[in-house]
Amino acid sequence: MRRLAVRVRPRVPKKTHLEPPADNGQPKSAEEFLAELRFEKRNLLAELPVKLERVPR
Repeated sequence: MRRLAVRVRPRVPKKTHLEPPADNGQPKSAEEFLAELRFEKRNLLAELPVKLERVPR
């Protein structure tokens, strides 16, 4: 597996928590499911105490 070079900086806290898409009880389409995953990822990354950046090689 390739290791990514990342630079770690302290994160400046900001309010990035949005409301998740409304759940209407219907089976989700693939697009809705992916949108929800992206939303979760954004919130999880926002909770990290540091910010990871890719370092150009």
